[in-house]
Amino acid sequence: MSATEARAVQEPSQTEANKRVLQRYLDEIFNDRNYAAIDELIHPDFQCDPPSFHVPWRFDDFKDGVPKFLAMFSRAKWKTLEMLAERDLVAGIFEFRGFHTGESLGIAPTGKEVRFTVNFIYQIKDGKIIGTRKLNVNHNLDFFTAMGLPKPPGFEHPTPPGY
Repeated sequence: MSATEARAVQEPSQTEANKRVLQRYLDEIFNDRNYAAIDELIHPDFQCDPPSFHVPWRFDDFKDGVPKFLAMFSRAKWKTLEMLAERDLVAGIFEFRGFHTGESLGIAPTGKEVRFTVNFIYQIKDGKIIGTRKLNVNHNLDFFTAMGLPKPPGFEHPTPPGY
């Protein structure tokens, strides 16, 4: 078997494995709030660049920030609308629905139902998420504006190049 044939045989199973990593990430960390899964699913060299957040997020930022973000919401649910994979990349669309009932990140609860979608591209390395680029569908707004919530004190959101 040639190297090209071997890669063609192996690639579908790897791309499917990468999609499973991303679905576990969504289900276990975000829907089940199992924060111990962060160590299993997020690579130590993880980085998420703007526009998702106003500054780049690294592993420790993710581990600290995700529980604070989710603490703002009750009955929160993330749903996968589309997911495609190629090589080490997984792309698609997530939908979020929840109620803003908790105070966190300096934002008082509004009681409002929050619903938004996010386009994403994740990079997988060694079975863990090492990088992500998320674009909020609401014309690339920051997370807080996309959710219809006030921004935390001191929050500044730069416009990324090309937007």
